[in-house]
Amino acid sequence: MITNAYIHIPFCASKCVYCDFYVELAKYGRQAAYVEALNHEIKTRYQQNTNPLTELPPLESLYIGGGTPSLLEASVYQQVFETIEQYQPFSPDAERTLEINPNRLASTMADYRAVGFDRVSIGIQSFNPLELKKLSRQHTAEEAIVTVKQAKEAGFKNISIDLMYGIPTQTMASWEATLVQAIALPIEHISLYGLQLEAGTPLETLVHKAKAHYPLPTDEACLTMYQMAVDRLTQAGFYQYEVSNFARKGHQSQHNLAYWKSKAFWGFGAGATGFVSGIRYENSTNLDGYIANPLEMQAETVVSALEQLENAFIFGLRLTEGIDVETLKRQTSPELWEKVVSVIEKAVGKGQLHHLPSTGFLAITPEWFPKMNSVLADFVNLS
Repeated sequence: MITNAYIHIPFCASKCVYCDFYVELAKYGRQAAYVEALNHEIKTRYQQNTNPLTELPPLESLYIGGGTPSLLEASVYQQVFETIEQYQPFSPDAERTLEINPNRLASTMADYRAVGFDRVSIGIQSFNPLELKKLSRQHTAEEAIVTVKQAKEAGFKNISIDLMYGIPTQTMASWEATLVQAIALPIEHISLYGLQLEAGTPLETLVHKAKAHYPLPTDEACLTMYQMAVDRLTQAGFYQYEVSNFARKGHQSQHNLAYWKSKAFWGFGAGATGFVSGIRYENSTNLDGYIANPLEMQAETVVSALEQLENAFIFGLRLTEGIDVETLKRQTSPELWEKVVSVIEKAVGKGQLHHLPSTGFLAITPEWFPKMNSVLADFVNLS
């Protein structure tokens, strides 16, 4: 049962120095051809993967990410919604998210709201001018604040922002100031990201070759920044429902929850990944190739029962609500479950995992959130 979908819009006005996502510079055009190919992919993938005699359940979430999706006008997305609805209806309370970069809006916030988006995710990263410069962000702190306020004025009742820590030149004081500014805004959701130096990115080169101008906070400082964010956001009424995500009551990202709970989802667009009928697929990251043949996949993999079990732990343990191990046990062979139990008991003994008294679910102990990769590593290759 597929009730979630992701659409990738690869176009950006410029590429940030830290980004390793698949993007294309918008100045070279081809947006119209891309949208035509996207609509063709949506139609064909539905036709190939669904029974025309069986009504699909309504979509509960649609996330349009990128790239910078707000470089395309609202009318484009109305067309995309209409294409989807030919095959699958939206739930009356479906979460429809549009990623937005401040100062990069092809339509007004009111127009995006009018075509059906009810949630925006705004990439802000920092409210510090120097940090924004080091990340090569093309907006100012003031423009970010204005964008949030415009979203609120347009009627969006679910506004999310992204913030980043571990940025070159960032200090405890500047991070605290960013958190204070974020909390003061009319938002319902915050996603935190620790900066990762991805191989081959310009920022990796800058940090290694111009360290004096791109000093990174130490690992210890980043841990302190993370804990500061947890404390400040919790005090401000944001609930930490995932290791890096905080929401006011009732405003968790339904789309991301679908990922963390290993649910199936459609993936549409160049570079998009989908998970349908036990098969994980990735679309081409060649724009010309995608426009010529939007059904040509870069990769297609059958996800085994073992890998699905590993993913249930690796993704599910990111959630503060934990995972229902009793349900997983019923779905797993006794031989394999013995290995799972061994890993769980070892982690519980170290204080890394615990069973929540309210539900009995297995969850990561809060103090291990910043070091959770070392816990999750034991759930890889259970065989």
